[in-house]
Amino acid sequence: MAPSSSTVASGDTILATQYNNLRSDVLDPTTGHNHNATDGRTLFSVYTRFVRKTAIETLNSNAVLQNDDHLFFSVGSSETWWIVGELDLSTNVTADFQMTFTTPTLAASFIAAELFPDGAVTPEQISGAITATLAFTTPAADDVVRFEAMIVTTGSGTVQLQWAQRVSDAGGTSLQAGSWLAGMRMA
Repeated sequence: MAPSSSTVASGDTILATQYNNLRSDVLDPTTGHNHNATDGRTLFSVYTRFVRKTAIETLNSNAVLQNDDHLFFSVGSSETWWIVGELDLSTNVTADFQMTFTTPTLAASFIAAELFPDGAVTPEQISGAITATLAFTTPAADDVVRFEAMIVTTGSGTVQLQWAQRVSDAGGTSLQAGSWLAGMRMA
């Protein structure tokens, strides 16, 4: 089982409460919360795209990036999207982990990602264009990758997570059920 994320502790009690409730619902879909924002809108209506892995997906001896079976969504032309997600992964320290996204044609993009090893205090941080390959060194068997991205599209198509082992190794690398991806259209 991948490690659970720490809870948000913030001076913005409303934001912290909504974030923590959202995380609870993502990781435990039987929980169920009414995510009301301060203006009375339901928080889930803000996220125009939300996908969650319903099954574990495992790669063995494979360092070639491949499409994730669950984590993708469609976007239109001339749109701006804020994308967030959390990947719960299990791997061995030899295989490590790499990820990228395929997208329609973009005018601009940026991604920032952090790997939180099980029990570690300091995350590994990587940033760049959303279509760049982000390669992580995994010091623990169970890790969490959190990311935020922004894209501006010039064509319509699919935003698709791709991932693989960073170093081909017979030991399995798995993305766990409950990993998720959410996109909010900004313009």
